[in-house]
Formats: sequence, structure tokens, C-alpha cells
Amino acid sequence: IKPVTNGLLFWVDASNTSSFPGSGTSWFNLASSEPSSIGDITLPSGYTYLPDGGGCFQFNGNQASSANYSAGSNGMTMEVVMYNTNTDQTSTYGRIMDWNDTTMSLGSYATKQHRSWVWAGGGRMSGEYVVNSSATGFFDKWNHSVMTYNGSQVVGYWNGGQQFQVAKTGAMETANSPFTIGNGDGYAWYGKIAVVRVYNRGLTQAE
Repeated sequence: IKPVTNGLLFWVDASNTSSFPGSGTSWFNLASSEPSSIGDITLPSGYTYLPDGGGCFQFNGNQASSANYSAGSNGMTMEVVMYNTNTDQTSTYGRIMDWNDTTMSLGSYATKQHRSWVWAGGGRMSGEYVVNSSATGFFDKWNHSVMTYNGSQVVGYWNGGQQFQVAKTGAMETANSPFTIGNGDGYAWYGKIAVVRVYNRGLTQAE
């Protein structure tokens, strides 16, 4: 299914040969025709490409990283199709994806939470988007997770259902920083990722 393209900065799909041909160390951005898009991702050393089931990457705690990028926007949407691996290798705040201090993570392995947060207006939001491991199929199953920020609120979705909403205002950080997958600030994450998309605005629930 073709995604919403308005504001789409970054779109990688391990099963699409235009995004990943099946070998090599570059994961190509399918939104690269957009003038403000994030660059291609350099895959980490030791990653594993798994063609079974359409195509995905097994991340081993190392970091996939793009060139530096400045958000230049009051909003952002992070989206991932992922498979959490029930392993004690994931670090305390294993970061699935990260840009500056805006993060989507597995969270503490001790509590096995999927956590996300937005840094805007000079600080982190007062609440967090959290999905606990008691959620059906949290481990060893493919899940779809989305976090949006539209300049006034942060909303989190898990497999299409809204899980979280908290008020938040202010501009996001403007520092020119890389967009990373599989690790951020040294917090390693272990699991599988098939699709990642990032927008420079907060998508609506319908989108």
C-alpha cells in the first residue's frame, strides 16, 4: 500500500528492491525525490538481511545511520513495522529509531515496555507513549507502531489503535543530526525491522 506522501521525508522498505536490492550496505530512501528528504541509510556492520516473509533486517545492536538532517518543522511522525525479539541483549533504553532527543524505543528490558517520546519546546513531553509487554504479540510477532506530534499533542498508535495522547507544544530541536535506526546514544536494540517512515508533520489518525 502506497503511504501518504505529504510531508514524507524518509521511507525505507526491506522488501522493495528499489529500497534494498538484496545485498550491500545501503538502505535507499524511497522518498528521495522530496527536496527536504533525509538521505539514504548506511546499514550497520553485522546486520542480517532476511528475505523470508518478504524481506526484513535483523538488527544486532549496531546503528544504521543517515547523513545529518535538520527537522525544520514543529511536527514529526515516526512509523515502524518491527518484530521485538525476547532477548536480554537489548539495553535499558534500546532505541529502535532516534533523531536528536525524539525517540521510539523498546524501553527498559526489565519492564519490557515499548516507549516513545518527543522533545520539543525545550524539553521532553510530560508523559510517554507506552505499550507494555502484556499486549498481545508484543514479542515474536510483527507489530506496527506510530508516534505523531503536530505541535500541540503527541499521539501513539499500536497496530492501528490509539494507545496514548498527551498535550505538548513548541518547536522541535533544529540541530543538524543523523536519523538512526537500531541504536541511539549507545542504547542497543535487537530485533527485526521491515519498514520505517518519517514525516515532517504529525499525521492524522486517518492518515
